[in-house]
Amino acid sequence: DKETDTYGRKRMFFSGKEICNNFNGERGCKLFMCNNSHICLDCKGDHSRLSCPNAKKRDNFSGQSSCSEKVMIRGVCTPINVDKLEAFPQNHPDSPFYNIVCALPHQSNRSSRRKYSGKKRLIVDMSSPHNNENSQSINDLIVKEVYCLHYVTIDDAIKVIERIGQGAWLMKTDITDSLKTIPVHQSLCPFQGIQWENQYYFYTQLAFGSRSSLNIFDYLSKAVC
Repeated sequence: DKETDTYGRKRMFFSGKEICNNFNGERGCKLFMCNNSHICLDCKGDHSRLSCPNAKKRDNFSGQSSCSEKVMIRGVCTPINVDKLEAFPQNHPDSPFYNIVCALPHQSNRSSRRKYSGKKRLIVDMSSPHNNENSQSINDLIVKEVYCLHYVTIDDAIKVIERIGQGAWLMKTDITDSLKTIPVHQSLCPFQGIQWENQYYFYTQLAFGSRSSLNIFDYLSKAVC
């Protein structure tokens, strides 16, 4: 969607250049060389939207919070009134529906595993939560039969050697940071995030732990080989 960025925020432009939404957010822009303008979304001044002097006046007038037309709910800046959202469906006859709508986002298990090379890699359990009908995991939404993968075994190699005969050469290729070479669609990035020390991080490449990642990478490896 050209009208919104990766996180669904409206894209704004000034003098032909896009205004940085991260710069105007709570965390600020962390990019060393950002291609977008670091100016206020409201007054186009040389400051962020959160520090805009006009924002304080507007908030005092409207009675809204200092998050500039947004409120801080459970540590997340959102325009949604969560209290009203929770109260509205309380009398809904379908109680599982209410539980799903008002449940907090699920945080999947994650860990950092050291590879044989000494380099660490982050593994996220995208099958979590397990056996929960009210909250499906990412892997639950991926059809297992479509993305099943059969790896080449030693027996497969032996059969090829026997077929070719004496003098056969074997070759093995390896791609560094294999899953990180393939980006995911921008619409899927919000579903592949983790929280760490009150910060949110999102995968922009294939995640280690997703049911479909290895199958998708297999297509690339076959094309290269």
